[in-house]
Amino acid sequence: MTFKKTLWAFWIAFLIAVPALVAENYPLTITGVFTNGNSALLYRGQMYHSGDYDCTRGDENNAPECHTVSEWAQLESLAGTPSTVVFTLADGSQVGVQSEAVNKIPGFIECGAGTPIIFCELYFEFLGRQQVNRMRKSQYGQTEFMSAEEYEATSEARRRELFGNGNTMTLTFRYRLNGDTVDGFQRIEVDKSSCNTDEHKVNHCEGGHVLHVLNSRGDGYLVGQRVTAVPSQISEMKGSSEIGSSSPADAAALAESRPLDPERASLVSQGQASRCAVVSTPSGAEVYIDGRKVGATPFAFILLKRDAPRTITVKLDGYQTFEKQYVPDGRTISIAVQLQKNQ
Repeated sequence: MTFKKTLWAFWIAFLIAVPALVAENYPLTITGVFTNGNSALLYRGQMYHSGDYDCTRGDENNAPECHTVSEWAQLESLAGTPSTVVFTLADGSQVGVQSEAVNKIPGFIECGAGTPIIFCELYFEFLGRQQVNRMRKSQYGQTEFMSAEEYEATSEARRRELFGNGNTMTLTFRYRLNGDTVDGFQRIEVDKSSCNTDEHKVNHCEGGHVLHVLNSRGDGYLVGQRVTAVPSQISEMKGSSEIGSSSPADAAALAESRPLDPERASLVSQGQASRCAVVSTPSGAEVYIDGRKVGATPFAFILLKRDAPRTITVKLDGYQTFEKQYVPDGRTISIAVQLQKNQ
């Protein structure tokens, strides 16, 4: 056998052996089923693109607001039915996680940026798979931004690839047990190659010791645990007392969860604007500022100070209209409305 043939034979044997070695080192499988939530759309009118950002046109009540696609998705999920993932481990145990949102699902872990829990890291792997890079190489080798039309078409193609005609996607992750079960809690280690490494060199499967240092129960699960709500039931539970309520505390939490750009943060600190949120029972009521419709409950926004008090109106067919005036002064305005049925 020639040297070249020997080299080829060695390379083929290596390619065959590597997956077998990985499977042997990480013999167990986690199956995660991601279900898209129902966002409370914050987009108002036609948006325009500015580099990495999508911006609203603004109006007399609100200045243009610019965020990345990921930031818009986070803002929308805060006021809608959360996105979820139900993870099923090899022993049949389950862990449920949800996006940050006003609506809470009993027994589910709420995942925000930096939450030191391995299942939240895997949740962000699902989100990462859905992202489309706006940058591309031109025919002359230069880096340029996609046009709005190209980006929308590419995003839709990615969505169909992952979700088909539905709203769920499934990923599997290889893992192994890390030590013995202690008080019903089992630590695990997820195979790094189960996740993609993005352009920022981030790999969400790399938790391990770092997560354990940040949270002693962040890199494992409770053996025998099962979720009490499945994704198909979550949308039906929206608005029920079990998932969420419309208390002033809920409104305050929603208002405070909204990220601010430096300009708006400055207006709030100077008393020229206030964080504001409106929640209602039932949810889905229309919210108006000075007679202009701006969204539906639960809804968070920044209320700018004007010469006269601002009028907030909440309307829902079949229910009595709520209306009240507010003066933004830098303090959070929490509006919780229990709508009364028409007589």
